[in-house]
Amino acid sequence: KENKNNEKQSQFTCRLKFLSGIAERNSSKIIFSLFFLTVIQSIVSMIFLGPAFVLGAKGLENIFSKAAVYALLFADIFLLFMFYGSFSILLLRIVRRQFVSLGFLFYTFRKFKNYAPVALIASVNLALIFVAVKFIFKVLLHFEPDFFVYFQGIFGEYAEIYIVSAVLVLLIFVCLYSFIFLFQYRYDNLEQKILSVFFKSRKLARGKFFKIAGFALVSSGKNLVPAVFYFGVALSLSKEEGSSFMQIFSFIFDFLYFINMFKALALIYLSVPVFYESLTDSSFFDDEENCN
Repeated sequence: KENKNNEKQSQFTCRLKFLSGIAERNSSKIIFSLFFLTVIQSIVSMIFLGPAFVLGAKGLENIFSKAAVYALLFADIFLLFMFYGSFSILLLRIVRRQFVSLGFLFYTFRKFKNYAPVALIASVNLALIFVAVKFIFKVLLHFEPDFFVYFQGIFGEYAEIYIVSAVLVLLIFVCLYSFIFLFQYRYDNLEQKILSVFFKSRKLARGKFFKIAGFALVSSGKNLVPAVFYFGVALSLSKEEGSSFMQIFSFIFDFLYFINMFKALALIYLSVPVFYESLTDSSFFDDEENCN
């Protein structure tokens, strides 16, 4: 048992050293790629969610307006998954010390036939979660109309928004975790059928949640911890009714929070292909270059 624990600790240390080396050599590539990904995804969401909200504000009085809103929302989710897949492959290539450029953020679109079905499966699963949450609360409110009233004493008038959002975030998180290696596995197994890729990539991640989450948190810790600290300071300063001097300090800490949180997010993203590579490369832990 002791030897097994020592082996797990050794593997964790090896992954951490490997990730640190990759991040140090490719920090600018990773950060700029994540920045452009964020910009692109924001633009895509504005294009599709904007009209959806406009239609929703006018009222979904007929089946055509409802269909249009749901189609726009689904298209947005699908495209976000496609861009996420491209970013996942870009990071995997960085981990493997292969050539990358910003053009790889559109890799899944260039190989549309190979990756669109993967993104479609992920999108359908996520859409089903939204439908399930809506159905659950509809049934719940039918039998218990005052359900949200009970929580208004704790959360105030926005209790309904908070509770529904919390449930959605939890279910989406569970859903996204099951897709954590989906695009990387597809990249390495183009000859396999889509459903096979879906189930085998899920099997690869099964039972490793705490290992992956722990590795991601430790990998990003040097930026995540300061980010939390800066956020706390900025939040406390924003509540102070003081001079413009205090507002300047609040802005500085907000900026420091944003920088450190963005770097932490980049390392969290990078931890996924590193973990994937350690699972699929049988010689990963035997390669001295990886662990030193």
